[in-house]
Amino acid sequence: MEQAIKKVGKEVKESVVGYITAAFGLVAGLAWNEAIKSFIEFLFPLSKNTLLAKFVYAGILTLICTITGKVQMVMFRDFIQRKARALNISGTVENGEDGSVRVVAQGDEKSLQTFIEYLHKGPFLARVARVGISWKEPVIPLSGFKIIY
Repeated sequence: MEQAIKKVGKEVKESVVGYITAAFGLVAGLAWNEAIKSFIEFLFPLSKNTLLAKFVYAGILTLICTITGKVQMVMFRDFIQRKARALNISGTVENGEDGSVRVVAQGDEKSLQTFIEYLHKGPFLARVARVGISWKEPVIPLSGFKIIY
C-alpha cells in the first residue's frame, strides 16, 4: 500500500512539474510552437488510443506557403479560401506586410498537392512569382479555412 501511495505521489508531482514547465514556456514566449507541442503531448501522449495520435497517424499534414508576386489586391485570399474549402482543407490565409500572401493549410497529401497547384496559378488578376513551400508535423488540428484580416 505504501509503495502504491509513493507511486501515485510521484506521478502527481511529475504531472504538476510538466504543467508548470509547459505553462512557463508559453508565458515566457520561449519556442512557443515547441511549448504548445510539448504541452499537448504531455496531456495526450501519442499512443494509438488518443485523439491526437489518431489525428497525427491519419495522414494529416501541415503545409506552410509564402506566395510572392502580384498577389495582393487581386482577390488572392478569397480564391485560396474557396479552393481550400472545395478540397476539404483547413487553415488560414493572410497578407504579409512585404506584399506576399502566407498560407497555413492542413489536409491529406493528395488534396494539399492539388492545393499547391492552385497556389501557383492564383486568380485571374494575380501574377505568382514564387511559392515557398515547407511541410510541418501538425501540432494542433485546424478546423475550417479562414481569411485573417
